[in-house]
Amino acid sequence: MDATAAALAGGEPHAPDAALDRYRRTHQRRLGPHHATIADLATGRPANPFERAMYAAAAHDERVFEAFEAVGARRKSPASVFDPRVLARVVRAEKTR
Repeated sequence: MDATAAALAGGEPHAPDAALDRYRRTHQRRLGPHHATIADLATGRPANPFERAMYAAAAHDERVFEAFEAVGARRKSPASVFDPRVLARVVRAEKTR
């Protein structure tokens, strides 16, 4: 997304500031949840029970892996792993362990 091209091409003095502010808000909305997740995991804390179950399920269930990978590739929000269809597969995989 090129949020600043039109503003830079125009002659209005405050247009780049407004365009950069729009870009900042878009960036924060799309990548803010990823940043928070990465920062939390980077603390070195032990994985919580849900994270351990998700990692284990992703190793054995293609759908869980796809959901997990989409978050890692930043195509989907970290909240997408709470989709009931994904959670059901995580629970099912946990029961078979």
